Amino acid sequence: MGGLADNVAILSNFADRYVLAKWVRYIKVEAADQERLAYAFLTVAHAASFSDKMIIWSDVQVSEAERRTLVSFENGKWVFRDGFGKVCAVH
Repeated sequence: MGGLADNVAILSNFADRYVLAKWVRYIKVEAADQERLAYAFLTVAHAASFSDKMIIWSDVQVSEAERRTLVSFENGKWVFRDGFGKVCAVH
């Protein structure tokens, strides 16, 4: 996905020592079509701040459409659309 992968496994002793989170988004996968490689996400919250080893979550204060992301694999590339269907990024 051109470096846009969300799921990563890192050993905790390495992460505690070297990884500093700058931005985190909590999403709900609303739909997944594995045959078409198409996915629909809804942003539920984002990180307001970080405290020690905890994330302090904040509700998303935007419209429903702005909280949605549609991702699909089209013509050999990953296409990201916002909730209005506008293409945001292609990788």
